[in-house]
Amino acid sequence: MQATRARKMLALVLTYAISVLPSLSCATSSTQQFAWSLHPMLPVKPYTHGNLGIVLPTFARSYLVIAYRYFSGKDLSAREADQANQMIEKRLAATDISCDVDESSWLNARKSAFSGSANTTVDTSASISADSPSNICNIQTNAFVTAAKTLQTRITKYGAANPAIKDWIAAQDMVFSNGTGLTPTIPKTLQTADKLLQEDRAYQIAAANFYAMQFDAALELFSKIAQDTDSPWAHISRYLAIRSLIRKATTSKDPFDTDLMTEAKKQIDTLLLDRSMSDLHDDLVDLADFVVDKLAPSDTALAKQREHQLATAMMSNITQRGLMEYTNVLDRMLGDSDDDDSNSKKKPAPLLTGVEEITDWIDTFKSPKAVSRAHALARWQSTKSLPWLIAVLSVTEAKDSDIPQLLAAAAKVPPSNHAFATVSYEVARLLMSTKQFDLARTHIDQVLAIHDLDRSSHNLLLDLRLQLARNVNEFVRDSIAKDLGTWGGDQDEVPDPDPTDKFSQPSPKQAVLPLACQLYDDSIPLVIFKTASQSKLYSAENSTLLAKRAWVKAILLGNETIAKALANTLKTTDKEYAKYYNSYLKAGTPAERKFAAAVLMLHDDNASPTLANGIGWWWGVLIIRDPHLFASETVPIDYQRVIKYPVFLTAADRQACATEVAILKKTPAAPAYLAGIAVEWAKSHPSDPRVPETLHLAVRCTKLGERDSASTKLSKEAFLILHHKYANNHWTQATPYYY
Repeated sequence: MQATRARKMLALVLTYAISVLPSLSCATSSTQQFAWSLHPMLPVKPYTHGNLGIVLPTFARSYLVIAYRYFSGKDLSAREADQANQMIEKRLAATDISCDVDESSWLNARKSAFSGSANTTVDTSASISADSPSNICNIQTNAFVTAAKTLQTRITKYGAANPAIKDWIAAQDMVFSNGTGLTPTIPKTLQTADKLLQEDRAYQIAAANFYAMQFDAALELFSKIAQDTDSPWAHISRYLAIRSLIRKATTSKDPFDTDLMTEAKKQIDTLLLDRSMSDLHDDLVDLADFVVDKLAPSDTALAKQREHQLATAMMSNITQRGLMEYTNVLDRMLGDSDDDDSNSKKKPAPLLTGVEEITDWIDTFKSPKAVSRAHALARWQSTKSLPWLIAVLSVTEAKDSDIPQLLAAAAKVPPSNHAFATVSYEVARLLMSTKQFDLARTHIDQVLAIHDLDRSSHNLLLDLRLQLARNVNEFVRDSIAKDLGTWGGDQDEVPDPDPTDKFSQPSPKQAVLPLACQLYDDSIPLVIFKTASQSKLYSAENSTLLAKRAWVKAILLGNETIAKALANTLKTTDKEYAKYYNSYLKAGTPAERKFAAAVLMLHDDNASPTLANGIGWWWGVLIIRDPHLFASETVPIDYQRVIKYPVFLTAADRQACATEVAILKKTPAAPAYLAGIAVEWAKSHPSDPRVPETLHLAVRCTKLGERDSASTKLSKEAFLILHHKYANNHWTQATPYYY
């Protein structure tokens, strides 16, 4: 989430090269995911029904609405939870929730009236024009509900057997047949002395024209009905006349007709002042906000009015449409989208004012400490409420003076509370930052013992527990995790593996946390890295790959003792390169061993001193200096790494690691490093039968790896030696160019 656009683009450019290479499960070249930051564990149904796990400030607002309700002790009803779940699933699937139409009320009423079969489908979407990819939601659920209620009322008045009822239904069928908006089907004017049936038919004709996208006719007809104060449809027709005007404005020009939209605004303003329209006030406010958003996007006055209305609804009756509309309003007020990460580097915006409590909490919880902590603390001190305790904990640091009272309040949250995992996670981070490591372990272990904790939350806790390891065995144990699946592209937006989908099966192999890889690269000295790589807790594959990375690091650091020890292991476990490890071990001098090591690495383009082999070919200067430049940042780094070194490391261990990191940062990229060794050996040992192949591999390395002026010079030199001294060798023929 915190990666810059440039970094993300570079990572995407490298995706193909990365994906085709073998890699350690925790390496950044892997697409395995371990924790989410924009959303909780998917599928989201357990979350909407109260199994929240760890709620992060980076979650999209729709998830935070749900969290706030549970944190506030106002649990969602089963119906609300299902509604929220359906809305989120549709949003994840990128479907238009506003067109999630239910026509069952009308079909059931019609079937009942006929005591027989009814229309089984109704097309509710209409293309704006034949050459436009855009769609509008033409006939919505409330239209079917209104028709069903009206039919039942008319049956009560006239009787189901009355021919007028069948005629009424036939006309309504014609109205709804205009759902596609392509071929207008308009009922005929009713010739009858019954005024109510005449008024119904006039309304049906107006509605049919509206759905058939005959907006001039619809506007004229609705306006005429609105003037007939005796018509039961006069009231709603005033509203629908404006909708006809707006629909015409948005479909007649791209992006809209300004004059028509301005006229619509005037008429809406008039109706908002009319007390007789109070029952449609909220609908008019929604309509007004839509118009204002078109005409004056920077005007948020009406958005605030809608915020009050919708936020109130979120606290008592969550529906699919309501949750969608509420988050859309917040998007307008806050100037970004519900799940947009493009603003992560922008200057923090000030908090909203004059908003409902739930909106205030969501805005505060998602905002950085610089703008949110003082307000969060003040709200918690005045309310002593759990949501505000969580908000202030999430932005509290070791230097803050109010830590004791916050920890005391957090200690009162029982394991049965929906917020327990979130509170414990924030408390553990805070305890770690204040070096209260034993207490932090207690908190983490208590939550890890929860059997129904979701995997994403479990892995977040392992990230913390890993740093609190009391010895290398604990570190290895806590570095092993189950991933959330493997995917590519925008890695924070992919669903968790679907067991019914063979293309998204979770990896059966043992996975190692990305944070463990960071710590192996940045914080753990080579001698301990070696010990860890040989742990029986790791799978044979992971143990081999870890040992190989430790071996390369030992070679670059010049630590022959560790390099030999690892080579003795790897000659058995890394069978593909066993003969090269044997050559390394049999070498009689340091120079011979250096060359033998280079030969092995030139053959194995996955050789690297870091677990973050970002570009997939050996290592480069960028990776050496910043091993996790291309890391998959599914969770902000602040929520992964709290302390620099795992607590079991001694001062001497830390110093040794710092020294090693400093040396590695001065190491050239693999092409220059390996080609330099190859050229030097070729000059001093021209009769060595390994030289031609090694020179060929050196040139290949300068083609595939990170190039610079030094590697280009060495590539040319290796090429010239090959062609001048080994002209007839087949490795020379396989090397037509240098790079």
